[in-house]
Amino acid sequence: MIAICTFGIVSNIVNIVVFYKMGLSSSSNITLFSLAIADACTVSAILVMSLEDMFGDSHLPMRMLTSHA
Repeated sequence: MIAICTFGIVSNIVNIVVFYKMGLSSSSNITLFSLAIADACTVSAILVMSLEDMFGDSHLPMRMLTSHA
């Protein structure tokens, strides 16, 4: 899972850079640029949750969102 998330983050960063350099003048470029940002954020959150599962009870940021204390 970590390898897939890492690949997703890297590929979305490449997409963000490419669409930014192409210019955000058309609505399709803006849409795909925004989609790449949202996807990078989602994959980053999944990566953090995967790392939390891997290392157990830790103080990673997502722990605060999922704790039921």
